[in-house]
Amino acid sequence: MKYRHEEQLLAVQSNPLQYNDQYVFPDKVKMNLEYLEKRSLWYDIKIIGLTIKSLFN
Repeated sequence: MKYRHEEQLLAVQSNPLQYNDQYVFPDKVKMNLEYLEKRSLWYDIKIIGLTIKSLFN
């Protein structure tokens, strides 16, 4: 859910491609690696719960 408004985030950057390459893409890789380290049924449930919660914020 962190990048659900990625298009809007990139639209306000003076150089969207550079911003994506320097910040967004590396952060996505970091999140994926973190998931691989922590993956479990309980971690998945936590992610689902946080996703549902973010829909109401």
